[in-house]
Amino acid sequence: MYRTSLLLLLLLSLACGRIHLLQEGRYQMSATEVLTDTCGVLAQPDDLWDGSLLLMGNVVRFDYELLQPPIPMSGVFLSRTERFTANGTALNTPFRVRGRDCLVGSITVTINADTDEGAEPPGTVFTGTLRVHVETRGTPEDEACTCEVAATLRAVHE
Repeated sequence: MYRTSLLLLLLLSLACGRIHLLQEGRYQMSATEVLTDTCGVLAQPDDLWDGSLLLMGNVVRFDYELLQPPIPMSGVFLSRTERFTANGTALNTPFRVRGRDCLVGSITVTINADTDEGAEPPGTVFTGTLRVHVETRGTPEDEACTCEVAATLRAVHE
């Protein structure tokens, strides 16, 4: 009986994963530096669209509001750190590039970030990099719609 209870407790602790400082909820994202914007979508240099964060142990889910509905991103925290990565893709979607309406083949979003452990209150800020890659469907008229946005970011819990 004691051994079974101990085994059950061990299995439950492994299934839950680690507890992270970062709080779940909505985050307002802004660029601290724009590295590239060949899409011409950052009207204000600090606009990066917002999103909602959900954590399940080491697993990260981020709904990024670049499009409506948001692009679902998933990823993980790296082992023994407060650093995470998340990726998401939207396929065959309309997107405005340099003032032109495009139907693009894919939009891929990647966030690599660290929890700002010095933020007050704790767990309310993450910083890192954002990359948005827009790929056309391969037709010559769509070629002008291929572009990329890259920036360093700061995200603050709302």
